[in-house]
Amino acid sequence: MRPNANRAKLATTFIWIVMAFQIISSISSFFQYLLLKSVAEGYSITPEVANSNDFRQSIIAILFAILYLFSVVFFIQWFRRAYFNQEIKFKSMASTNGWVSGAWFVPIMNLFKPFQLMQEIYENAENYLLDKKLIDEKKSRKSIIGWWWGLWIGTGVLSRISSSFLGSADDLGELIASTLFSIFMVVIFIPLSILTVKTIQNYNEMELLLEKEIDNQGYNKINGDLLDAGI
Repeated sequence: MRPNANRAKLATTFIWIVMAFQIISSISSFFQYLLLKSVAEGYSITPEVANSNDFRQSIIAILFAILYLFSVVFFIQWFRRAYFNQEIKFKSMASTNGWVSGAWFVPIMNLFKPFQLMQEIYENAENYLLDKKLIDEKKSRKSIIGWWWGLWIGTGVLSRISSSFLGSADDLGELIASTLFSIFMVVIFIPLSILTVKTIQNYNEMELLLEKEIDNQGYNKINGDLLDAGI
C-alpha cells in the first residue's frame, strides 16, 4: 500500500481554507446587499463605491474558484490513492481506479458513482478491521457518507440555481434576491465542508490501521520464513 496520510491532510487543509473563504465571500455579499438595499430605498451611491463593490466581489469570486479547484484536485488525488490501495489489498473491487476521478465528470453517473465508490472502500476497510478486531463495532462510520453525499448533491443543485439566477438578474430587486441567495448558500456549504473533512478523516484512520496490519503481516511472514529456515 502507498502512503496516503499526507494526501488526506492536504485535502482537508484546502477544504478548511475554501470553507473560510466561503465565509469571507458571504460577508462581502452581505456588504453588497446593504449597498443594493440603500439604493432601493432611494439613497444614491457614487460610481467609485459601485465600482469598488464590483471589483471586490470579482476578486473574491476568482480567488474562491481557484482555491475550490485546488481542493477538488487534492480530494480526488486522496480518493484515488485510497481506492488504489484497496485494489492492492482486496483485489476484487467493483470498479477500476480510473473511475474514481472520471466518475465525477460523467453526466448522470456523477450523481451516484462517487458515492458508491466511497461506500465500497468504507465497507471493505471496516469489515476487514472488524474481523481483525482492530476497531469498535459500535462506532458508526458509514452513516456519515450518506449525509455527505446528500449535501454534495443539494449544494450542487443550489449552486446551479444561484449561478443561473445571478446571470439573469437584470434589475435591482433580482440583484438583491440573488445576493441573499448566495449568502444563504453558506448555510449548506459549511456543514458540507465539515462532513467532507470528517469523511476523509474517518477513512484515513481506518487506512492507517490497514497499513499497520499489512506491515505486521509482512513482519510475521519474514519471521516465519526465518524460523522455517532455521535462522
